[in-house]
Amino acid sequence: MKSVSTPVYWDTLRHQDSTFHLAATDDGLCCVTLPNETLDTLSDWLDKHVPGAVRTHHRDQMAPYVEQMKAYLDGRTQAFSVPLDFRGTPFQIRVWRGLLEIPFGSIRSYTDLAASIGHPAAVRAVAAACGANPMPIVVPCHRVIGKDGRLTGYRGGLEMKAKLLRMEGIAPGLTITVDENPYTVNRGDAIRFRADVPHVYHNAGNALVRLNMVIYYPK
Repeated sequence: MKSVSTPVYWDTLRHQDSTFHLAATDDGLCCVTLPNETLDTLSDWLDKHVPGAVRTHHRDQMAPYVEQMKAYLDGRTQAFSVPLDFRGTPFQIRVWRGLLEIPFGSIRSYTDLAASIGHPAAVRAVAAACGANPMPIVVPCHRVIGKDGRLTGYRGGLEMKAKLLRMEGIAPGLTITVDENPYTVNRGDAIRFRADVPHVYHNAGNALVRLNMVIYYPK
């Protein structure tokens, strides 16, 4: 039997202090790595998801993908129009297509996303599919947060997720409510409350927590 081969083109984008590797087939973009990942990450993904991948470093072929990614990171565009070649299970692809429906500068919970694709009870499976998203940023899984407002896991790290949201106009600070008055708190701020306010808060890294309940949402 003749083995199947699939041409795959790739290139690297260096933007400020971050490096991204992008790969595409003849059908469209298929994989994007994040700054905390390497070219080996891309290679391992291709080995697993693209049968017979034959890799070629091809700047001209990848130029449209690299340019749109750079335009997004520069703040010159809010949407991607390049073709996409989804490589995943039917359920994963449904989730990823659902992510594409979340507008620039907006956020949704995993519960919202599960409902939007017709699987309201599959919140955990939806979250897992988001975690397996092979084209972060282009397919904007960074726009999905926990139902309680928590910035949940992101392959590129929570700092990267917060940075992307900030680029889209969603403040990285934490908005809390005390006596029905909103306050925005940024990481590192000293927080003090009047003694007569009967609430106890503590800083839990990426969340300001009250009695195990996250009480902030991105502004």
